[in-house]
Amino acid sequence: MKKILVASFPRSGTHFLINTLSSNCQGVHNGWIDVINSERSKWVSNITEDNFRAKIREQLVDVYYPSRINKPLKTHHQMYVFEEYLSELLDFYDIFYMVRDPRDTLVACFHFYNRTDFEPFIKDPRIASFIRHPLWGVRSEVRPFSFSYVKPANIVDKWQKHVLSWLLYKDRGVHFVHYSDLQCRLKETLKGIASASSQLLLDIITPIGLEDQRFRPDFVDPTFKRGRVGIWRDYLSAADVQFISDALLPDVRRIAWFDD
Repeated sequence: MKKILVASFPRSGTHFLINTLSSNCQGVHNGWIDVINSERSKWVSNITEDNFRAKIREQLVDVYYPSRINKPLKTHHQMYVFEEYLSELLDFYDIFYMVRDPRDTLVACFHFYNRTDFEPFIKDPRIASFIRHPLWGVRSEVRPFSFSYVKPANIVDKWQKHVLSWLLYKDRGVHFVHYSDLQCRLKETLKGIASASSQLLLDIITPIGLEDQRFRPDFVDPTFKRGRVGIWRDYLSAADVQFISDALLPDVRRIAWFDD
């Protein structure tokens, strides 16, 4: 059986999918392993910006796959860092891309980035300006090992470029999982995952809630209804929704926009 690689844009339900797979697939361990995203890694050494792609291959193929650990791998990188070695990676990994409605994703990013210093991103108290804020000079977009190898104009563009990089490989080795399906159609979604991969489901399906202690403790905010499908309605104006909608290409909109 192959190991699991979960890719996503940040705040798209990455750990929701990881924990669901750990709870419902045979032999998958709790927790996750990060695909290298900096000069430091316990899996490989001597990482530089120039050899970054090769070091990812080394971590995934030469080091992690032969290990006895079977936690899902997690990455927020665009697909471009995996393309060169994708055919080889598919021999060892089932690759899943978690996609969430961009409106909900951007609202989650707005709350997360304003309440934590975990990632050097923009801080903006108004969501209208947050989604429109230029990213050309933001530290998270110009530092080495940025998740955006194709640089974005703003966070809407950042989200779309991420999805586009993976969309090229949808059903060509990458299985897309929609956040709303995982939350609202769990059994059918897991059956689809099993049929598209080497993963074997347990006999009893176990739903995963936000109270699950394996969720990464990013921030605590009792006023924010975390994880809800359609949470954007509480935060985005009609002009904000139109701004996001106007930015989306038809193929991206079809795969990610949850119908009103």
